[in-house]
Amino acid sequence: MSEARRRRVAGESSRGVALQLLVFSLVACGGDKADPDTQAARASVYEEADEGCGVIVCPMNAEPCCTQVVAVASDNASADYARRSGFVRALVQSPSEVRADFHFEAADQRGGLVFNLGRQRYLSTLSVLAASTGVASSRVTVTLSDITNSGCVAGFELGPSAAQSTPVNLQDDEFCFLEGTPGSGSTIEFGIFSAAAGDASLTLRRVELRALDLEGRL
Repeated sequence: MSEARRRRVAGESSRGVALQLLVFSLVACGGDKADPDTQAARASVYEEADEGCGVIVCPMNAEPCCTQVVAVASDNASADYARRSGFVRALVQSPSEVRADFHFEAADQRGGLVFNLGRQRYLSTLSVLAASTGVASSRVTVTLSDITNSGCVAGFELGPSAAQSTPVNLQDDEFCFLEGTPGSGSTIEFGIFSAAAGDASLTLRRVELRALDLEGRL
């Protein structure tokens, strides 16, 4: 495949991802005021965070940066990327591992694990320890988006070793949608596509976030 053809196909795939993301309509916790009531409420939210938030490693000296873990799924282009909650068969969480199980009915359907980061974050890169099984393709998309559903899509190929972390650059603006800003968002989603009908799973064991050095913000 020529380089021009490869980039065009990648662009079409990422635009499809962006359309699928719009149907999820996940609402993140907003606001970043420093008044005591807001700080107390934020602390309470993080104390009650989902168990699977333990796989998110926040930058050194940062506050907790995950409140909720959700498994989502959507159909392919022929079904207008409709949301398909029935494709999600299980969400299994522990402080050291999060796994979502899916059953797909055709190729190019999508399943994902979404982490609510609690508020808007400013990230440069991340490293992720992940694995997939079944009919999942080897490509994993990484989408950072905000409460307006604007965001940017990155991705990586799963390597042969399940014990090796993969770095992901979140500052690439090539595949952004709805005027998203690279590295900026309040939710982060890791997604897989089905290569055929059948069962698949996505497992995340460690996601290490790296802050963008922007006035000390994460």
